[in-house]
Amino acid sequence: MKWTAIIPYREGGGKSRLSKLLSPDERLRLSRNMFSHVSSTLAACSDVDDILLLGDDVPEIWTGRLAEDGGRGLNAELAALVNRRSGGPTLIIHADLPLLDSPDVAYLLALAASTGSALAPDRAGTGTNALALADPVGFPYHFGPGSFALHLEMAGTGAGIAKRQGLAVDIDTPEDYIEAFRIAPEIMQQMHGPGLD
Repeated sequence: MKWTAIIPYREGGGKSRLSKLLSPDERLRLSRNMFSHVSSTLAACSDVDDILLLGDDVPEIWTGRLAEDGGRGLNAELAALVNRRSGGPTLIIHADLPLLDSPDVAYLLALAASTGSALAPDRAGTGTNALALADPVGFPYHFGPGSFALHLEMAGTGAGIAKRQGLAVDIDTPEDYIEAFRIAPEIMQQMHGPGLD
């Protein structure tokens, strides 16, 4: 089964909750480097056939396909994009997963291929960092606070749950940032490398 991956990405003003720890330039660099890492990881997965960036702020490093954000909010934009594409196996994965690796993606997609859907919760178990749907048309997206329970309810009892560190560790808050540095300091140092022109 071949999958289309959709990466929602917002560059301008993103990661504002990290402003107590990082300057605007540092937050921008971190966002771009995490996006680059996630998109490169997806590109290395043999089951991922296509990658789309959903957003209106496109990093210069991105040379792939773009689905422009019409400003209706993430959930409405995802539903519209999936309907325009007429479905097909779809992975929605956030761009702020610095520890993501190819085995994480392969595991999630294999789980979804066997069950029809699979979800990856965040570290707290309340948010959804990735959602893989064999048939995404008509699925009601609920990304935002408390999304994991809502997505799990919509996906049904047979949905797979992928609890893997690379899928769970996202960077939204200062606590997330500190925890990611504790788990993988070398990787997080790389995320602060070049990324600004």
